[in-house]
Amino acid sequence: MKSNYVSKLIYTILKNNEDSRDDMMLVVKSIHDFELSVLGKDKSEYYDCCFSQKLTSVKTIDRIWRKIMEHKPELRGEEWDGRQIYSRFVSRNIVMERYGQINMFK
Repeated sequence: MKSNYVSKLIYTILKNNEDSRDDMMLVVKSIHDFELSVLGKDKSEYYDCCFSQKLTSVKTIDRIWRKIMEHKPELRGEEWDGRQIYSRFVSRNIVMERYGQINMFK
């Protein structure tokens, strides 16, 4: 339920603000500002709301942000291709490190 409205908000932010397509933290700020206003909280209460889990987690926002861009190419930023290449490189290195560790203990 919660991720449904977050998905709609992120989609709207990506559609209306091209900078947010390459800056996930800009999306986090927008979502958290919206949620604070809905809760009737001041920005001085941000950390209390964040740590009491009243605000959507950054991990959730990041996951939805990436998923929307994966399925909606028109909402991808200029850095999207570079992030995809880098993530494949990092994934390959993690696998190679794990494989190397397995051989080390044989």
